[in-house]
Amino acid sequence: MAGTLSETPPFAGQVRCRAMPPRRVLLLGEGDLNEETAEALRAAEAKVELLEDPTHEELRRALDAAADAAMVVSRDDAWPLRAALLVRHLDPDVPIVATIFDPETGRELGR
Repeated sequence: MAGTLSETPPFAGQVRCRAMPPRRVLLLGEGDLNEETAEALRAAEAKVELLEDPTHEELRRALDAAADAAMVVSRDDAWPLRAALLVRHLDPDVPIVATIFDPETGRELGR
């Protein structure tokens, strides 16, 4: 049932989300937030490649394998910014989503 919410309510540990077209998402980071993000993406039928702390070469190979999008998830603001810049350097066209928790940093990036 692509594009619609499931009719059954979610239970503890379940993720309820809209299905999305099959996409390959490169997910960078580690920890509980990253695991929850991977679970939500898989529930939406995305193919997730998880790289916790990739080297430059590992990241290049993953991007060369045709990622549809890159997500950088961390509770720390500095690491996602650095990783997002490296992703952009290696692939100027891939969409990037990065977590930013500090409101001031978010405002600066929005300029």
